[in-house]
Amino acid sequence: MYKYNRYLNLLRTALTAFFLLCASVLMPVCWSSQIMSYAQTVSSAASGNAPVYNNSSAHTLRSINISPINGAVRYLGRGYYQSGRLIMAYSGSGCEFSFYGNKAALTFIGDNTSSEGPASSQARIAVYVNGEKAADFMMDSPEKTVDVISDAVPNAYTVKVIKLSESSKSIAALDNISVNATDSPTATANRPLNIEFVGDSITCGFGIDDTSGTGTFSTSTEDITKTYAYLACEALNADCSVVAFSGYGLLPGNTVTGSGTTHAPKTVSQYYDKIGYSSGHIGICYPQNYNWTFLRTADVVVINLGTNDAKYISQGYNTEEEFVEAYKELITEVFDRNPKAKIICSIGMMDQTMYPAVERAVSEVNMGPGIKNVFLLRFDPQLPEDGYATDHHPSALTHARAAEQLANKIREIL
Repeated sequence: MYKYNRYLNLLRTALTAFFLLCASVLMPVCWSSQIMSYAQTVSSAASGNAPVYNNSSAHTLRSINISPINGAVRYLGRGYYQSGRLIMAYSGSGCEFSFYGNKAALTFIGDNTSSEGPASSQARIAVYVNGEKAADFMMDSPEKTVDVISDAVPNAYTVKVIKLSESSKSIAALDNISVNATDSPTATANRPLNIEFVGDSITCGFGIDDTSGTGTFSTSTEDITKTYAYLACEALNADCSVVAFSGYGLLPGNTVTGSGTTHAPKTVSQYYDKIGYSSGHIGICYPQNYNWTFLRTADVVVINLGTNDAKYISQGYNTEEEFVEAYKELITEVFDRNPKAKIICSIGMMDQTMYPAVERAVSEVNMGPGIKNVFLLRFDPQLPEDGYATDHHPSALTHARAAEQLANKIREIL
């Protein structure tokens, strides 16, 4: 047996040397890298450090089409699989996957706004390849296929799809993933920390790409990746999930239109357990009709509400007492859904009027039974020299400063 093992090891060493010689002398560059990789694997296997893989299957490219089902891809935010498609409603929803190959194309389905308009409400989507933005587009047609990778030589790729715009105006769906690869794409791993955000237009990144600050609302100028929420998550290597709508708060405000008809109250709380809310729909799919599972709970939940409520109270539609009670109810629901989470109640980038009321709500919750991990964060106010986004909303620079402030707070409480 000893002699057999000795001869086997000599044979493995000879094979390793042979493949290395072929790689460096006889073969073209693209094949030499593959042979060297294989030779190194054989050598490692001989020493017991790694398993041997099948060389032909590892480097034979083939055309593969898959549906974006959970497991084949990793869902980001509140991505939801329905009828063979990944529904993306909330800002930041999407998916991520990895593969080894040289081509990738993604097919998206638009909602009713993609064909009917208005253009200012259509969904905005971005695709990142190995951390670099490869596509940024509006869903201005019912179906759109986007080529994001086309290389002569295969490589390892990680592809991330993110809906940049908010839920209330439109939704979109990822319908198909087509790759030229050695094997089917695989889902990336969850990040160690999961942070959820509950907010309004500030959290949506309202008008953040309107650097003039004088434009009107359009989903084309929303970009969740430039917001304090997304940037703080990147700083903490955390997954980011967003529940936010422009113009919404904790209080209903005025529910009567100028013509005397009524509309549903614009409260974030009523959709907290949904995959989204939108006037946009794909067929009969409205995101507010689907419950979120909370299978992966949040480690931290950041609530950033009160700016719109200050307006409702000043206009006489609601009272501060109603705000405090509504805030406490939201904290309770957040805790019930995420019992191990630290909850941060924040306000202040645009307006700090409601800070005392937020402070009161947090104090009363912490003094009550059960919920103890509730914290306050008063964001520094935006500064004129940092510029403004649409309708006096925070600029990208203001968001970056707030992200640093929030990341420091989360490090402090964890």
